[in-house]
Amino acid sequence: MNMKIIILALIIAAAPMLASCGSGLFSRSPQISGITHFSYAIYGGMTMNYGYDYSADLADGKVIVTHRPSDEPEENSITVETDASFMDELRAVIEKYKLNKWDGFHGNNKYVLDGDFFSLRVEMDNGQTISAGGYMSYPKNYSAAISEIIALFDALFPKESD
Repeated sequence: MNMKIIILALIIAAAPMLASCGSGLFSRSPQISGITHFSYAIYGGMTMNYGYDYSADLADGKVIVTHRPSDEPEENSITVETDASFMDELRAVIEKYKLNKWDGFHGNNKYVLDGDFFSLRVEMDNGQTISAGGYMSYPKNYSAAISEIIALFDALFPKESD
């Protein structure tokens, strides 16, 4: 038999397995399950305390949520307690925007000298994690996903009156 025909037959036979690598058994993206820890932070610029961060930790059916407001030092962080449904809402956003595909993202735009850096970490009850970060480089759907996540967190914190 001609060697070209054998190689072509092998490629055709392997095509279905190769096509499934990104969306199933062979995928390296973590499987999303119950969220036990979530943290997101953004920092940048030359200003000392520029940036803000959010975190949420599930323990004994309660969620402790912490927010460090923009331009505030760590000691001015605000903490509230809420129920586990907060983590369910967070998970829905994570699933909607497929944040598990962000795992391992470490973007860097070396052409920007004074920009923003973000860091995201999600820990799940199946032992898997999502970890991503970047400097002026962002994963797919970053703006939309982070806007929804920030809205969830901000709904827990009272707005300051002028």
